[in-house]
Amino acid sequence: MSRHEEIRMVVMQILNDKLSTGSVSNSTGSELELLVAEKIGLPRYVQGAGCMIDHGSVKLSDSDAQILREVMWSLVLEGIIIPGINNLDGQFPFYTITSLGREILNGQPYFFHDATTYEKIIRAEIPSPDPVTLTYLKEATHAFHFKCSLSATVMLGVAAEYEFLTLLEVISSNQKWSSIFAKVEKERQVLSKINKFKEICQAQGKSLPPEIKEGFDTIFLGIQDTIRQFRNDSGHPTGKIIPHEQVFILLQLFIPYAKKINLLKSFFAQP
Repeated sequence: MSRHEEIRMVVMQILNDKLSTGSVSNSTGSELELLVAEKIGLPRYVQGAGCMIDHGSVKLSDSDAQILREVMWSLVLEGIIIPGINNLDGQFPFYTITSLGREILNGQPYFFHDATTYEKIIRAEIPSPDPVTLTYLKEATHAFHFKCSLSATVMLGVAAEYEFLTLLEVISSNQKWSSIFAKVEKERQVLSKINKFKEICQAQGKSLPPEIKEGFDTIFLGIQDTIRQFRNDSGHPTGKIIPHEQVFILLQLFIPYAKKINLLKSFFAQP
């Protein structure tokens, strides 16, 4: 994790704490700098003349202070905060959390506010996620936070498709299942592969354990179809605009979808 990502994560934690405790009013940059310094563990005491001297407060280095300013302005560009506290005082060092910022910070099922925290959620839910999948997910979250909804949706769709294709690779490498699902590999289009995979799984219902059948239609097929349709709307010149909020929902839906894919991979990899 870069220093910029570390400081950004700390800032978002502080903003979230402010909302939860109701201490949002009169927030200043200097107060935020102090809180950031404390959270990243800068020492309050320093060695001097053979004793420990209490500085009373901690202070960021010049380079970290510069990064903090960059983070603050990036949060302005993303619509999470705005400079100032009212129309009479609309400049830094005071700042206000926007209504969008409050929605982002308050109680989402899978809370994330940048590519780093989204990746952290993925890694917490899925052991050893595929690095190719993570590459597209990072691109999707970067695009999302800069309100490039079409780009984010396409990247998310690519990640979902890639996860399904790697599932097929696991199946084809297992002699127990490869012949049963051979017809899936013969299909040329991804949608045709999905439909054939669904058909064979339904035929194999009795040989599949409950944890595989549970949520197969809703979580695996349903979410996959939803992401695929939005990806097609975004990737083809239809003129449809994907709402920013919808992309946020799709990013959240990808997590249970990826968990289900991971469960399927584990099952079909067994000898």
